Amino acid sequence: MIRWQPTALMLVMTLALAAVASGQALPAMKGGARRFPAPPVVTRPEPDESEPTGLDAPLVQRQPFEPRAVEVTLADRGVIRLYLADDIIEIATPHGNLRIPAEDVLRVEFAQRPSPEIGELINQKLAQLKDGDPDVQKSAGAELVAMGEPAYLPLSQAATGGDPNLAPQAAKVLERLKKSLPRSDLATIRASDFIITAEMKIAGQIVNPYLKVRTVQFGDLQLKLADARSLRHQSLIGVVEVAQVEVNAQPDPGNLTSFEAQQGKVLAFTVTGMAAGGSVWGTDVYTTDSRLAMAAVHAGLVKVGETGIVRVKVIPAPPSFAGSSRHGITTSPYGPYRAAYQFVKGGDEE
Repeated sequence: MIRWQPTALMLVMTLALAAVASGQALPAMKGGARRFPAPPVVTRPEPDESEPTGLDAPLVQRQPFEPRAVEVTLADRGVIRLYLADDIIEIATPHGNLRIPAEDVLRVEFAQRPSPEIGELINQKLAQLKDGDPDVQKSAGAELVAMGEPAYLPLSQAATGGDPNLAPQAAKVLERLKKSLPRSDLATIRASDFIITAEMKIAGQIVNPYLKVRTVQFGDLQLKLADARSLRHQSLIGVVEVAQVEVNAQPDPGNLTSFEAQQGKVLAFTVTGMAAGGSVWGTDVYTTDSRLAMAAVHAGLVKVGETGIVRVKVIPAPPSFAGSSRHGITTSPYGPYRAAYQFVKGGDEE
């Protein structure tokens, strides 16, 4: 995971982006752009597994087009909505620099950008992989695996670089690193930036280290590219269905330990997705003491900062609970427990 830089400026930026993560309305831009509507209470439809994802996903516009209104996914899996304040995004390509009007940008997939300090440390550990001392090699390999995502591309390049003293060791460490990272994370690690418009897909390196953005609470800010994973225009965001107000939808109880006696009953709660602030045990079936707002994100029902109505059923606990990483939430395994719950999705039997 790429770490945030511990500077005062970075702290201010982090607080600013956290305040915006709730998806509040943004001010109108010059030129007649409208405000973001305040987010409704929503439930997320089930993902279509057959729908292409990643760079090959079609640019299907699902919402009215608002110039420069975008959603950014951060390196820590947080999601914010804001406006691009840059008029032009310049990208260096093998055929020269291109200047893309911000109004034409529909998606950006950002390259991995480790900090200089992390990059230097990775190079040191790669050099140690060539050391004749097996203990030095073993220690360097363990540290590279512990670094996680930032070490992935350097290890890939070293494994295919042709250095007979480095490539075999780098390939072994790379395989260990792959097993430690969720498959969804591996798919987002790339060496080049991709800017996608309605007419073309441009690969290269964005020239500026940051994008100028505008938010309602803090005005103009700078979003470091190293802290971003992807950007997509608001019109590409899948429309979520506004949930009918359910008279029995209760406030988020935190967890379901107080509902263990109601096994077999379907309960509705209004939750706002969280990425921290509790623990979750299980996958698809969760222990009743698991944080509901985090489990809902793990299950893909809401995003972090998004509010929606979820339905859950309290059920007898299975013999054990499996841990996994989904949607930026890592859950833990657990053995026997007194009760469990699972989410009831559209079409499921009650």
